[in-house]
Amino acid sequence: MDFAAMKPADLRGLIRKGELTGPTTGMCNGYAQGNLVVLPKALAWDFLLFCQRNPKACPLLEVADAGERTFAQFGKGSDIATDIPRYRVYEHGELTGEYTDVSKFFEERNDLVSFLIGCSFSFESELLEAGIPVRQIEEGVNVPMYNTNIPCTPAGVFSGNMVVSMRPIPYRQVRRQLPLQRACPACTVCRCKLVSRKPSASMIWLTRITAMP
Repeated sequence: MDFAAMKPADLRGLIRKGELTGPTTGMCNGYAQGNLVVLPKALAWDFLLFCQRNPKACPLLEVADAGERTFAQFGKGSDIATDIPRYRVYEHGELTGEYTDVSKFFEERNDLVSFLIGCSFSFESELLEAGIPVRQIEEGVNVPMYNTNIPCTPAGVFSGNMVVSMRPIPYRQVRRQLPLQRACPACTVCRCKLVSRKPSASMIWLTRITAMP
């Protein structure tokens, strides 16, 4: 099955049926991908401020109304409770479970607010079209992520350090990826760090910064 050429609605249909439960890297080329954050309404304002104060850390694409289960602008016809391959639920800062369907949480309460945050998977198809390899797609794994000591600007109850994703790129191709990355401001922050100048072992940090409360 050619996931790269698949339309988002078709991919969401597979996820909804439980046929896809892993990372969506390398899928739906040319479309924006997003990360999902769902919070009780009592915490939503603080998180909205957190996104506003940290736009490169949390590039906000859309916010659904309280109790709403679809993103009308970026995912028409989507179901927030079933169309994500895997959900992690935290209570009081502790991971309490992983699910492929969180409908019961939306049914138990009507005050859940969903945030759609830009994802670095969105620009990977541009890298591939430019002939730049994306290693985690080649290996069929999730993108590497690292916690940093770079603090985000706090907002209400939310604070924490930035988390970055990394893609190794051969040194000779570094300059080719920069215009591609800057063309996707809602999905990534344009920051790179050269690790080595040796052509045989060169790579850079191509970072998409997210934040964890």
